[in-house]
Amino acid sequence: MEYQDLSTGKFQTKRDIYMTFPYYYAYQDRITCRKICYSCPYATENRVGDITIGDFHRVNHYEPDIDRFSCVSMFVCNTKNGEDFFKSMQQHLIIKEYDWDVIKMNNRFSGIETPPAYRIDYLSLVANNQMEKAYKKYLNYKMDWRYYYYHLPGFLRRIGNKILRRAK
Repeated sequence: MEYQDLSTGKFQTKRDIYMTFPYYYAYQDRITCRKICYSCPYATENRVGDITIGDFHRVNHYEPDIDRFSCVSMFVCNTKNGEDFFKSMQQHLIIKEYDWDVIKMNNRFSGIETPPAYRIDYLSLVANNQMEKAYKKYLNYKMDWRYYYYHLPGFLRRIGNKILRRAK
């Protein structure tokens, strides 16, 4: 991701932005969601919109040669209008179909999301203006295994994933 450093005005590229920016890290860990988001009435299989588009974070489980951070999206047609729109866009896309169970595992279709156990403590620290403590305790990406895992070269991650799949 490219961003502009406002203090210097220079553009920089940051590979692990999802881990090292506290706001995004908190978003990824779902500790900053509104309470209603954990039981969203719209995050079900019966969507109210014509289409559902989202990141296909688990693509590497089905396509080992694709890096999950290579901007692969999933697209679900919920209505006839959604199908018509999808058909009109097909020539501009690289498409691979997956079973519904694969799509459901990748995204929120159950309406239920479990808040992290530490969410209340995190929010309490923030509410009491203890941001530094909240950051060190809950948003310290260097204490998270994902930071180190995603800094491994892709081929090492693929080897590790194959080993883990065989162990199951």
